[in-house]
Amino acid sequence: EFRLLAYDARGCGDSPAPSTGYDFPDLAAELLAFMDALGLRKAHLVGHSRAGGILLRMAFDHPERVASLVFVSSVLRGFPWSEEFLQVMRTGREVARAAGVRAAVDRVWLPSPIFAWERERRPDVARRVEAMSHRWSGAEWLDPATYPGQEVPDIERLSEVSLPTYVLSGQEEMHDFV
Repeated sequence: EFRLLAYDARGCGDSPAPSTGYDFPDLAAELLAFMDALGLRKAHLVGHSRAGGILLRMAFDHPERVASLVFVSSVLRGFPWSEEFLQVMRTGREVARAAGVRAAVDRVWLPSPIFAWERERRPDVARRVEAMSHRWSGAEWLDPATYPGQEVPDIERLSEVSLPTYVLSGQEEMHDFV
């Protein structure tokens, strides 16, 4: 009854990494263009991690194009991130800019608490995550742009979303993703 389409957002997977344009409005416009190119009037949207922020932007800006939302361990702008998580992101960016993305992935990203469960309980999954991470462009870390803060953070706008929505997170994830 459904057709599943997956795309790599800019700088992920096999998609090219432009030098800038990694804020949620940019990425939501990209998703909208993807849907338009395929002639999709409306879609059920599923997003993991940062993609959740893209879906939320779609729900705010183009609710008529969204049939439902599924968030899997997603980010939420305005959420009070832990210092532990923020430090991983800051250090990843610093290392990526100084020594390259692969160095940042190997020294900062993969050893971080974000992937502790996989490392400790599912080494086979940890190896797959490592392989995927090594293909990542790291473009978000390398993006030199400074994006304006939101006037009203997404977390304060959640009541505006009236679409069918499912939120999924693992019980042993970092608090930042639960």
